[in-house]
Amino acid sequence: MDIPVDGTLASDETLMLAWAAGDLPSFEQLYARHRTRLYRYLLRQLRQPALADDVFQDVWQRVVAARSEWTPDASFATWLYRIAHNRMTDHWRARPYRPPAPSDAAALTAVHADPPGTAVPGFFLQHLGYVGLWWLFALFVVAFWVRILRDELRGDAVPLVGSAGPAGRTVDEGPG
Repeated sequence: MDIPVDGTLASDETLMLAWAAGDLPSFEQLYARHRTRLYRYLLRQLRQPALADDVFQDVWQRVVAARSEWTPDASFATWLYRIAHNRMTDHWRARPYRPPAPSDAAALTAVHADPPGTAVPGFFLQHLGYVGLWWLFALFVVAFWVRILRDELRGDAVPLVGSAGPAGRTVDEGPG
């Protein structure tokens, strides 16, 4: 299968198919396109350069091993980052806890900073969503307790199952 590859104009998917067919320069180009971003992603998630190096190498080994079965169902980048995510998940499952960030984390990520204008504040938006959900949960809990206390003070609280209600019968006994 001959797939013509025209330098930097070829898509990742075309390069991957060409590499699967035996064109080594296609892999070199794919690697050059994705190595920096992938390494920065792993370093941000793992927080340890040595560990990021290991997982980075493992991800590319998996790409090499799976090249013949790869089909362009999704973009190459999606597939690559899914492999990276799965490898990190495997790593964290094997460890009892996630270690704290090293003291020089800011310096490590500054070396591999995103170019200006490309940073997406998704991390912050995600946390704002979590905070919003917790506030919503807290409001429901407060409303629940206010309603229970209000009913208790009025005297029309519903008795708990199995407790004695009016006329000395338990609630689950029913009438008669």
